[in-house]
Amino acid sequence: MLQQTGLQAQSVNVYGTVQDSVTRLPMSNVKVSAGNGRYTTLTDTEGKYSLRIGSNVSFLQFSVEGFFTKVRPCTNAYIQEINVLLASRERQLATVVVNSKRQRYSNRNNPAVELIKQVVAHRDENGIGAYTTASYGQYEKLCMYLDGFPRWLSDKGPLKRYHFIFENKDTTKVAGKELVPIYIEENVSRNYFQRSPHRKNQVIEGQKKVDYGDFIDTHGVSVILNRLYEDINIYDPVVVAFTRQFISPISDAGPAFYKYFIQDTIVEENIRLVRLSLMPRNTNALLFTGTLYITLDGHYAVRKLNLHTNKNMNLGLVRNFSVIQDFEQDSVTHKFHLAYSDVITDFGLTKGTSGLFGERLVLFSNFVTGQPIADSLFKKDYTVEYKPVVKPDSFFRAYRLNTLSTTEIRTYGNIDSLLHMPSYKLTTDLINMSSTGYKSFGAVSIGPVFSFLSYNPVEGFKPRVGGRTTPYFSKRYYLDGYLAYGTKDQQFKYFGSATYSFNNRSVYRYPMHFLRVGYRHDTNIPGTDDEYVESNLLLSINSGANDKYLYNNIFRVDYVYEFGNHLLAGFGVKYKKQHPSGSLFFAKGVDTVGSLQTNELSATFRWAPHEQFYQNDLWRFNVVNRYPILTVNYTHGFNALGGEYDYNRFEATLYKRFYWAPFGYTDITGNAGYISGSLPWPLLEMHQGNQTLGYSSSGFNMMNYLEFVSDHYAGISIEHSFKGFFFDRIPLIRKLKWREVISGRLLYGGLRAENQPWANGAFKFPVKDNVTATYTLNSGPYFEAGAGITRIFKVLRIDVIRRFTYLNHPSISQWSVRGGINFEL
Repeated sequence: MLQQTGLQAQSVNVYGTVQDSVTRLPMSNVKVSAGNGRYTTLTDTEGKYSLRIGSNVSFLQFSVEGFFTKVRPCTNAYIQEINVLLASRERQLATVVVNSKRQRYSNRNNPAVELIKQVVAHRDENGIGAYTTASYGQYEKLCMYLDGFPRWLSDKGPLKRYHFIFENKDTTKVAGKELVPIYIEENVSRNYFQRSPHRKNQVIEGQKKVDYGDFIDTHGVSVILNRLYEDINIYDPVVVAFTRQFISPISDAGPAFYKYFIQDTIVEENIRLVRLSLMPRNTNALLFTGTLYITLDGHYAVRKLNLHTNKNMNLGLVRNFSVIQDFEQDSVTHKFHLAYSDVITDFGLTKGTSGLFGERLVLFSNFVTGQPIADSLFKKDYTVEYKPVVKPDSFFRAYRLNTLSTTEIRTYGNIDSLLHMPSYKLTTDLINMSSTGYKSFGAVSIGPVFSFLSYNPVEGFKPRVGGRTTPYFSKRYYLDGYLAYGTKDQQFKYFGSATYSFNNRSVYRYPMHFLRVGYRHDTNIPGTDDEYVESNLLLSINSGANDKYLYNNIFRVDYVYEFGNHLLAGFGVKYKKQHPSGSLFFAKGVDTVGSLQTNELSATFRWAPHEQFYQNDLWRFNVVNRYPILTVNYTHGFNALGGEYDYNRFEATLYKRFYWAPFGYTDITGNAGYISGSLPWPLLEMHQGNQTLGYSSSGFNMMNYLEFVSDHYAGISIEHSFKGFFFDRIPLIRKLKWREVISGRLLYGGLRAENQPWANGAFKFPVKDNVTATYTLNSGPYFEAGAGITRIFKVLRIDVIRRFTYLNHPSISQWSVRGGINFEL
């Protein structure tokens, strides 16, 4: 008797049946395992299994090729029955079709609408916010696949040498597709949530992703993809996916945008469910089509869902996508929490062409509620953004649960082999040169190649050659410089700098921490940054003549420290001597001043919470989100050591994007500044104009260079993108999938009496053809507004802009058309 009792305490007998979740047919040869493979068995021809496991085992895993793996919790009861339904991995992106039978649809006396109202009424008690505390494990897999890649390129073309990449195909992911995986990343984390005070955090425990080498920012690729594949919470009134905002079918506004149909009632795992189909009233709007399974236990929770988009949507590069989610019941609170989420996306320029498929699969486990969570677990670790928690493949085997196919596993090895091929290194080097302008030669990069030749009316043609060192030269010391020559003014221009990196990282990548010393002798247009030059022939093409230039001699020392939480602090010392050139003169009374010299101390602070970007060794491409970006600058000019003026300069800029589903989003930028002291106009704020043919996102498109100066100012720029809200409702036009945008820019400013051109000691304003060409804003604000169309031929933007004030100024236009390259999803 004692021996039998001891045996029962050490082992558990589990039995049950495994069925197909759709057909309900029994499934044979399904692997049932536990204890990291210590206990295993297979189902028989009737889908039945029996397995004895240790009493310390908490989960059973059910897996078979072609179906999603399922994990079920088990207890230490001596005998227990666990039955399982497995879902097929073979998917179509648009499988749900609702037959409305052309009958008149009405919300009134509609049982489906009454049901969805109950779901909305119980929304708060079913979401994650219903728990006082919650913690859970999360495994995430993100993959990208080539779809329909031309065989003549992979078999006989220039990519033939990379045949092993294209031969690695997945035919089970999506029915009728041969997908070639080219990117994969995996993350394992523990997530923590607290309702009051509201806070949450994700603690990364392990990361693994393919690495495409030095010239491709793999972390930036991950940032972009994770921005596209945000967590989808069906209980949110607005569901954000691929930077677009979809109205949730269980939002308060749902009945106004969706049609609902009760299909039938089913019982699954002893839970009674209503199968509710839904479809959008307007197939062009950002709405879902699909099925919800709602519990009939009085809580009206979502048990599972299958949603997708339709072909009429204007989603840009996203042709369509589908979402499958399953929810499991918590044994303590009996609420349903998300246990499984799978999003598959079809990317492409046009229908029926080659493109990309993407998948984000997330598994949730070990869901714990009602337990206190230590404050330390809510402290965000920002170092994972640049120091990933890389783990070996063995670490992930316990978490993958058979979700990683053989094809996907081979991807890691294939990309690693790619990195060792000289031809691949040359190809990525050329791609990097096209984006940064620099050609790498190991320890040194030459460029920017786009700046090798430029032109302006003062210097004439301006050939230039430059270069800089790379981390292969040193991770501590960086050199940068160029040499240029003007064929018209017959003068050499040059720049050189030396930088010391305190954190032994590239000074061009996040987080930056360096000290830089540099000297520059070059030209620029008044009102532009010191570093601005018309760096190629295309930028030299202007909509109006401008021959007012400055020759500058600039020595500066800069210290930059970028904290891990996206707070930047910068301090600088600058000596600057500027000489007017072309038709520009520094006129003081009846005399002409040959130069202007200043000495400055400066401080800059920039705060960008939750900032995301893709970066290379030249620029950062911001992945815009809903968080603000604040920049504050202070500069003190002192009359000493050659400096001619005392002054203080205060500047602040605030940017934020606001989302207004379903009407698109609005980008708002506000800036203001104040300059104290009696100063000549070159030291005042010269508002940024634009006389090129391209559309400027930062300057005033209808303002000439050097047209306005101020010593105090405040402005606001508003640009709203409707993302096709109106065009999608116009027959024929909606087939073009264009998008509409409007913009407006307002600027207030002025000049105090002591800085007016007639004041004692002040410089006269520049003139053109004996007419004053520079003005103040004392007579009122400057305002311009426009409307445009984006995604013309998928990549072009054209704007028509009108100027509303100061129309009496010479050489200005009231109307203009501006264009440019514009990539957007």
